[in-house]
Amino acid sequence: MEQRITNKTEMYNRSMRILISIIVVTSVSSIKTNWNLSIKLCRYSNYRPANINDIVKKNTWIGEAMYKFDWGNVQLSIEEGNPNRTCSARDGNCANMDKCKFCDISDIDLQSAWEMLNNLTQNRKYIVADFKNLQEIPEPQRCLMRSENLTKYVICKQEHEDGCQPTENFSDLKIILQVCSTTSSANELKNYGGFQMQVSGVLMLEFLILFFI
Repeated sequence: MEQRITNKTEMYNRSMRILISIIVVTSVSSIKTNWNLSIKLCRYSNYRPANINDIVKKNTWIGEAMYKFDWGNVQLSIEEGNPNRTCSARDGNCANMDKCKFCDISDIDLQSAWEMLNNLTQNRKYIVADFKNLQEIPEPQRCLMRSENLTKYVICKQEHEDGCQPTENFSDLKIILQVCSTTSSANELKNYGGFQMQVSGVLMLEFLILFFI
């Protein structure tokens, strides 16, 4: 089983390197693609995904997405960490969070992470992995897109500019999960038909495993 995962990972990495090489050779600074591929392109280019503060003129993917589980909603974001404002706790109960922006739970085992995710404090940002170690992200239900005058969640299969931005702090980028309150989730997603697609506990475990392959 371990050998199969290793071979699959190596094939995936080789395919992404080829794709990145093609983009570089053809001098394409930005391409239209779906959200998942845009995140992969940024990661394999050692770039960061666009954020809501970046100035864009075309519809561009932002490094944020939303998952709806049977027990609630989880927001994923890719942000630059700050060691001076990060607390750590294996059980997710970071102390002194009034002084910390992030709670780092990236060193816990996968099974524990899966079991504790739906018990984490709402609206608190949890670091679950380094962006540089990312291999795959299961497709979210909604992904954040920014245009010149508008930022909104849309279907992730739409094709927009990848939005990858050069950065000197690539190694500081973190994958953040945040359990959203019911009210805030409803407000963010109310314009998209109140989508009902949910992710089961089994898929949640796969979601975490793919982060740490």
